[in-house]
Amino acid sequence: QGLYEVINKKKYAGNYHKVTFRSSWEFDVFELMDKNDEVIKWNSEEIKIPYYDSTKRKKRTYFTDIYCEFINGQKYIFEIKPAQKLIKPNKKNKKAYIEHINIMEKAQAAKQYCRLLSYKGVNIKFAFLCLIKGKYKIIDY
Repeated sequence: QGLYEVINKKKYAGNYHKVTFRSSWEFDVFELMDKNDEVIKWNSEEIKIPYYDSTKRKKRTYFTDIYCEFINGQKYIFEIKPAQKLIKPNKKNKKAYIEHINIMEKAQAAKQYCRLLSYKGVNIKFAFLCLIKGKYKIIDY
């Protein structure tokens, strides 16, 4: 965990002095977004989406991992997760089961957010960005 030093400040859509990575995977993705010529704009934790956390029975706010725009016009909100976290665990593993529910509730809220923006003519997709066999893959939800 730490602060990421943005190299291409013109590409960062937000406060580039406070870009915080919470894992080595996030750091790697930030670097990928920052240095990739296919990415024309990106940010981290700048979009806030309300959602209901059923495990804690309260309203919360989801700060998206990544928002990015590609040179081809595609726009994404990405949640960075290990692929195995997307597989529903056995209920006996309570901690993993609750974490999975939380991940899916955030994803559902993000999808709804994207759907609402589409009514306003803004086409953004939500997807998971997972490291699979050494490469980051986009997994639509």
